[in-house]
Amino acid sequence: MITQPNKTIVSFIGSNQTFVWNFVLTEEEKAKELKVTFGHWSKEYSMVLGDHLVTFVQNSTANERVYKGNASIARRLNWVGDMERGFVAFQLNNVQAHDSSDYGIRFRVDGFPPETEESGFTLSTQDPTPSPTTPPEPENITVKIEEGKTLNITCRFIMEPESSSVIWLKDNRPIKKASRSRFLFIQSIKRSQAGDYKCVSLSPHRNYSSPFTAVDVLYAPKILKTNKQVSVKLTRGDSITLKCAADANPQPAFTWLTQGAEIKQGSYTSNSSSLVVTPINDGDFTSYVCIANNEIGIDSVTFMVNEKGEEADENHIESSQANELVRHGAYNLSFPGDPEWEIPRARLNVEKIIGRGAFGVVSRGLALDLPGKPGWTVVAVKSVQDDASEKEKLDLLSEMSVLKHLDPHPHVIRLYGCVTTEARPLVVVEYAQYGDLLGYLRKSRGVRDNYYSDPSVEPRTSLTSKQLLRFAWQISDGMDYLSKRKIIHRDLAARNVLVGDEDVCKITDFGMARDVWEEDIYVRTHEGRLPIKWTAAEALFGDGAYTTQSDVWSFGVVMYEIFTVGGDPFPGVYMRDIPALLRNGFRMSRPKFVSATLRGKKVLVIGVG
Repeated sequence: MITQPNKTIVSFIGSNQTFVWNFVLTEEEKAKELKVTFGHWSKEYSMVLGDHLVTFVQNSTANERVYKGNASIARRLNWVGDMERGFVAFQLNNVQAHDSSDYGIRFRVDGFPPETEESGFTLSTQDPTPSPTTPPEPENITVKIEEGKTLNITCRFIMEPESSSVIWLKDNRPIKKASRSRFLFIQSIKRSQAGDYKCVSLSPHRNYSSPFTAVDVLYAPKILKTNKQVSVKLTRGDSITLKCAADANPQPAFTWLTQGAEIKQGSYTSNSSSLVVTPINDGDFTSYVCIANNEIGIDSVTFMVNEKGEEADENHIESSQANELVRHGAYNLSFPGDPEWEIPRARLNVEKIIGRGAFGVVSRGLALDLPGKPGWTVVAVKSVQDDASEKEKLDLLSEMSVLKHLDPHPHVIRLYGCVTTEARPLVVVEYAQYGDLLGYLRKSRGVRDNYYSDPSVEPRTSLTSKQLLRFAWQISDGMDYLSKRKIIHRDLAARNVLVGDEDVCKITDFGMARDVWEEDIYVRTHEGRLPIKWTAAEALFGDGAYTTQSDVWSFGVVMYEIFTVGGDPFPGVYMRDIPALLRNGFRMSRPKFVSATLRGKKVLVIGVG
């Protein structure tokens, strides 16, 4: 919700220093009371309790109040922010040597429970090297910013008169009227707004110019073709030059692919590439994919070269493009025929990470104007780690592929859409505020959850047996729906069940799921990560066959997790020993909180004994 560019700020003694944070609020949050407290921080970057220097409060009717503490520094601190324009700012006048310290803000949105975020920094003071009457030589800087984001430039004077007005210039041309504001904000910056920015103080005695801030606006490649799937006909033995040009900043890298392999002989310029194709054999009449990518995003175009006399197969073009992009980590998948799944990146605001596993990251975010949901909707955004393998990236796309074919169900997480215009794909799903069921169970008895944690949401402190039974029923209902849709989950566990509003459980994490409409058995044909404690015996032994009954076994283990309130399955048993123990007939003992009568029911037979 709040961002600040620097962790360390250097200020000259005697100058005025302004501290700025940007923030984004939902319409619902804007209608609530907002409180921003500026104070000292501890070395662990958390605000010292009871030590506030200045507090700014804006209530629901936009009335503003400022409260100051008793410390001497508080008298030199002033609120200069603008909540309507989305920034928090405090100005410290006449910086002193003893002001060097750790500071920060606590941003609080009223509610139950209240939303609170903190952000800190270190202030370091120095003696000014130039004399007050001799401005230093300009030191220009360059700021790189992604298109669509908010640019924030602070007027950089070493010494400037407090009473002087400031005028901002871009490429030496004024861009706004003179004012006392030392900040320039450009929301949703465009590539046309790149250039050299500076400010000039209009003093009665002398005008001071700041150094230039060169703004470099970065944007993802855009292939300069209207049609991203081009079909051409060619006589065997003739040649054709396939051309691929893209507009991008920074300069894009081009890659040519065909039949899953990279082609090395293409020619390249700064913003274009070409490939000469001379089909001789039948295999040369195929698809050729040109990919343009940079650090911001990726785009592609597919050329289908057909022999004269044959008709192009549009479906083949689409499937060939998708397969080759996936194999090479280029995830520009827009799901041909389903354009409604693509969410414009500008309509998705990723706020903060709430979950981090071995392979993926889950963040809380806000999406604007989802189908059937006008305005901002709180969502969960799933992505892969920076060092994720191709298999793990494919798991994320596999989950998305499964979810988009499912109708909404109260006990299965819902897919809202995806963003495929960035280097890493983003999958946008329903937000479950209480996180994963395993962490929810453990936190109810005071055990910290390290997998999925939104600090703004408090778990229940106790759970009744009726609630535990309801969790089990909700999971079974969701799994029953999946089995009727011929979906084998293969990774059902409490960590892969989310808890949403009114403690409703929802099945999630379909990265290992398989659609088996044609047959009811999935055979593991490659080595991969295997959740041994939750995997059915028949899938561990022999040919590694998975069926819906394999998911029923996993459900039995989930029941054990539920009725031990987040206990670890197979307690005291080494994971490597589990397959041999199961082969010899070993089953887990009854949890002490489960009656012998309930344990005898069929629902607990598989996996728990």
